[in-house]
Amino acid sequence: MTPDTIVNLGQEALKLTILMSAPLVGAAAVVGILFGVLQALTQLQDQTTSFAVKLLVVFGLLLVLLPWLGTLVASYGERVFSAIAGL
Repeated sequence: MTPDTIVNLGQEALKLTILMSAPLVGAAAVVGILFGVLQALTQLQDQTTSFAVKLLVVFGLLLVLLPWLGTLVASYGERVFSAIAGL
């Protein structure tokens, strides 16, 4: 395994991490903004309700995206192990 292969696998791992976390972080940000506007309109100043709503939305989205995320991780694992087997 050459240093270039190791660097490429590391870069691919970072890209995979960003790809997997972007939908969850984006959903939490959108829900946070919408819930913040709702709190401003109703003058409700409770911090825990916003956190609970974001947590439920991210958990639900994670359940929906779990098959896709598993496929991404499995294909990356196959590429890593095939690179190791190519030694």
